[in-house]
Amino acid sequence: MDYYRILNLNSEPFSNSPDPDFFFQSVQHVECLQKLEISLRLRRGLNIVIGDVGAGKTTLSRLLIRRFAEDENVDTHLLLDPHFKTSTEFLRSVSEILSGKSNTDSNDNLKLKENIKNRLFTKGVDENRTIILIIDEGQKLPLFCLEILREFLNYETNSFKLLQIVIFAQREFEDTIQKLDNFRDRINFYHELGSLNFKETKGLVEYRLKQASQSTKTISFFTMSGFFAIFLATGGFPRKIINLCHRSLLAMIIQNKSKANWVLVLTCMDKEGSKRLFSRFFKPALCLAVIFTGVGIVSLMQSDLLKNSFQHLKTNQINTSTESVHEIKAESKPIHIPVISPSNSNPDGKGKPSAEAPNEKQLIALRPFDKQTPSAITGIEEQDITEESDKRQIEKKVSVGLEDKGLRLPQGIRVLSGPGASIEVRRLIPEKR
Repeated sequence: MDYYRILNLNSEPFSNSPDPDFFFQSVQHVECLQKLEISLRLRRGLNIVIGDVGAGKTTLSRLLIRRFAEDENVDTHLLLDPHFKTSTEFLRSVSEILSGKSNTDSNDNLKLKENIKNRLFTKGVDENRTIILIIDEGQKLPLFCLEILREFLNYETNSFKLLQIVIFAQREFEDTIQKLDNFRDRINFYHELGSLNFKETKGLVEYRLKQASQSTKTISFFTMSGFFAIFLATGGFPRKIINLCHRSLLAMIIQNKSKANWVLVLTCMDKEGSKRLFSRFFKPALCLAVIFTGVGIVSLMQSDLLKNSFQHLKTNQINTSTESVHEIKAESKPIHIPVISPSNSNPDGKGKPSAEAPNEKQLIALRPFDKQTPSAITGIEEQDITEESDKRQIEKKVSVGLEDKGLRLPQGIRVLSGPGASIEVRRLIPEKR
């Protein structure tokens, strides 16, 4: 019993034979087919279709033959395996195709070419027929065969070529034609077949299932994740899609499941499909994961750094907000305090400065004292500044030191002792009376 009948199908949906009835009309395949037909009907000569393995070249060739099968004025011939050891073998094969007669006894190349030319003129000019030679697996053509085909293209009238040639080949054929400038210049139509996208991959599977069931409704034995796995594993190449879907349907029947999901499709992949899936999905996903992990670590480090900086800044603000004191430590740069010279005093001699008092928020500090360097202003050594020192004595010493230099502290300024080798000076806010 055929497996597809278990699924209520009338024929095998994923046969690997190039059946034109199961041809899915993707955009690129339809475009190629239409341009080929136009070129052949106009009798413009040489046409080449390049594509990877399983891109649908053979199916296109069969479909092209079917298109011209009902046209009585077109003779279509197919050459399947063009691997020839000698030019004589190739000429004899072409002669047999065009004439329908065996020429095994003829080994004269000139005679074979003359027979082919006469046949082309009889059919093409006298009978006004279009002669088409389709060559599949064109990458197998030796260089001498391409040179003979180039000579056939010289058989022409003032209006058209007598022999229409269509070569379907794999991508390595590009390297071959690059070596023959005369042959490459005669190419009329050149088309490259690529892979299908996800939408076309899904459409191909559904179309073949629909054709096999002969139903107007869309039948699908695959979940969306299953379609996605098929696309990633096959790269969108029709032959690989067909083979993988065939194995997936068999596995679905054996496992007694109604649909093939991501996991089931993955179990049906071959080694090549697994590598392709890894390179197209898991490898980029792994790279993205590494990138996002690195970004997250950097962001976390920056966040902790900012947090520590904020806490450090907050601690400094708390320390400086106590009694509104700005502390200058030993490593700080010197900050000069505003002092008033006697020349700037009022003439009444009472010592009241004429300058305006500093702003209430102004912080003024003397430079911290160093053990080796006495104060340049007050002459007070570090040993004179301790936590036990009397603040008034220190203030008096500072004032005396300033007066000796003809300077004095502004009104409302008081010197306070600080911890260790530092002193603080702040603006006293006048008390309300």
